[in-house]
Amino acid sequence: MRKLISVLTIAVLVLALAVPTFAAPNSPTLPSGGVTEVTPTVGDAVDPVTGEKVDVVVSEPKLEAGETLQSVAEDALKAAKEAGAPVENATAAEVFDIDMKDGTQPDGSVQVTIVREKDSGEVAAIMYQAEDGTWDKAEFTQNADGTVVVTFKHFCTVVLLMKEATQAPDVKPTPKPESGSTGSTGSTGSSSEPTSPQTGYDCA
Repeated sequence: MRKLISVLTIAVLVLALAVPTFAAPNSPTLPSGGVTEVTPTVGDAVDPVTGEKVDVVVSEPKLEAGETLQSVAEDALKAAKEAGAPVENATAAEVFDIDMKDGTQPDGSVQVTIVREKDSGEVAAIMYQAEDGTWDKAEFTQNADGTVVVTFKHFCTVVLLMKEATQAPDVKPTPKPESGSTGSTGSTGSSSEPTSPQTGYDCA
């Protein structure tokens, strides 16, 4: 009997240790300190069908009891991953709220231009939260000037998931051979020097 109890105890301990291992891939996380609360600058907001302007406001995120910026961002990251968004290399998130100025919800969809610094990073996904707490992936276009045009179907808390901005390595020019030299020519610097990805917001 004692032997049976010992075997069962060992089996329970093995299962308890195995559960976190299996759960880890389904619980993506962001680096500590990689989540920030922002109030981004917003440019034009228009009805994509009629072209009419829409008054919107952005503000600090309204967190529910027990929520933190980190937990909200990681819930959005998990939802983005489940939706097939390219967030494998997401290293940062910005969280904010966007609303209609009159407090209503869009009748259809609204295209909002969010202004960001050029070369501040590449947007991986933009997620927006519905009233029932579920997350949706927003369609967006990231422009070369740093702006991001996002299509919202609902206004709410928005999480912008970003890839870390990278710097192009310094490449020293290869000295040109002296005139008349018959020696082998040196290799010229690669013309495909990587450029810094750009960042933007994304919500849907």
